[in-house]
Amino acid sequence: MHRAASQLALGFALYWPMTWAAAGCGTFERSARAEASHGGGPVGVEGNAEKALSCAVGEGPIGPAVTQLVVVTSTSFDAWQAQLRRYARPPGGAWQPVGEPTAVVLGRAGYAWGDGLHGSGAPRARTGPLKREGDGRSPAGVFALGNVHGYATHAPEGMTLPYAQASAAQRCVDDPRAAEYNRIVEASARAERWRSAERMRRDDAVYELALDIEHNRAPVVPGHGSCIFAHVWVNAQTPVAGCTGMALPELRGLLTWLKPGALWVALPEAEYQALSACWKLPEIGMSPNRG
Repeated sequence: MHRAASQLALGFALYWPMTWAAAGCGTFERSARAEASHGGGPVGVEGNAEKALSCAVGEGPIGPAVTQLVVVTSTSFDAWQAQLRRYARPPGGAWQPVGEPTAVVLGRAGYAWGDGLHGSGAPRARTGPLKREGDGRSPAGVFALGNVHGYATHAPEGMTLPYAQASAAQRCVDDPRAAEYNRIVEASARAERWRSAERMRRDDAVYELALDIEHNRAPVVPGHGSCIFAHVWVNAQTPVAGCTGMALPELRGLLTWLKPGALWVALPEAEYQALSACWKLPEIGMSPNRG
């Protein structure tokens, strides 16, 4: 996430019909649910049995109707360099890789459990930091994808995701105390009701294309992070503040490939392996399709 405090004495009018999640400011916390089960230590036999039980009694966050996955894995919770992979399948079929892995960057502090389709915070029997506003961490978990925001008048050719052009007055509010927290709003001539927000029409290329990753969306919890996007990076050696960054050509290709209903899976490698069977995740390391 890239923070840009507004300098204009502006008010607001809600611009987006839905909230937008962010990569926010906050503190490093651990899941109380996981700590209670495991005392803060590594997951052992008891944790694996508990995880297996949760798989048996309920379906994971990725249903059989989902036909596209974006998988972003890092080597640990604290690593900010990651790999993005794409997978596709017919409904209910087996996942197959599409294309080659892509280098991406995460928040400067790595990953933390976010709020998404997997639930709020760490899944049952897992441990790790929890996403909080301003912590410099990208949210981990499974997330729906929303609108694409961009500078151009029209969406890239071939893109089927919903697209909206950014205006100079648009802000993504990252002030947890504001009623507009984790929403895209459009400023007006009245006084602002938030203390900080991101400009969606920046002076650089970072938000030239920005895909909404729906973290902390239902419900929006103040302080759990806001304005989370997949957007253009500065370069491969520069982490972002809490989103996922990549080169513009790779981002454009990803957005053209994606269809409505695709999901975003973001996990450290150890968590990916631990949750793979329960969540029915694709196997990493298979040879990609060339088609």
